[in-house]
Amino acid sequence: VLFADFARTWLEAQPHRAGTALLYERTLRLHVYPRIGDRPLAAVRRSDIQALITSSAQHLAPETVENHFRLIKAVFNAAVEDQLIAVSPCRKIARQPVAASRVVPLSVEQVERLVAATPQHFRALVITAVGTGLRQGEALGLRGQNVDFLRREVHVRHQLVSVPGVAPTWGRPRRRAACAPCRRPRSCWRRSPSTSGCSRPVRSG
Repeated sequence: VLFADFARTWLEAQPHRAGTALLYERTLRLHVYPRIGDRPLAAVRRSDIQALITSSAQHLAPETVENHFRLIKAVFNAAVEDQLIAVSPCRKIARQPVAASRVVPLSVEQVERLVAATPQHFRALVITAVGTGLRQGEALGLRGQNVDFLRREVHVRHQLVSVPGVAPTWGRPRRRAACAPCRRPRSCWRRSPSTSGCSRPVRSG
């Protein structure tokens, strides 16, 4: 069984979100298949994986390389579980350490400049995202009924999932955040004319 054939079958069987499946498919197609895709699973050695990871580290960030390695390792672990190979070649692979990223929030002045540079009909979206810490999909998927203006709370219950080539869909948020403080008045919000019930900034007129 060739690595590429097994990896495609494995990926199709995983309960991944659409965006995650697309990311994994692209990673395999662009970074893994060109190196070991046409090799039988049993013919891939530890040295082959080490060479692939070392080569990737020359032009990709350590965190990206680590994500690629974890995907490759998952495929070979599945092959071991299916008894197609005896051991995984992803053992004792040297990788660059991944430095912990430090999140630096925007200053008030930076936020004010960002809002000023944003088109008027998108400003409520930017203010909401900055003021509540919602992720992009959560902010885009925020509905009017999930905003409690009296208590100034935002309940994270939906997110808008966008995948290239596929119409956006509603999904559940990946994290459980009961509510987050809302610092903006009701005047920031207008109801979208769509039937989705989604509240978002809309162009006037």
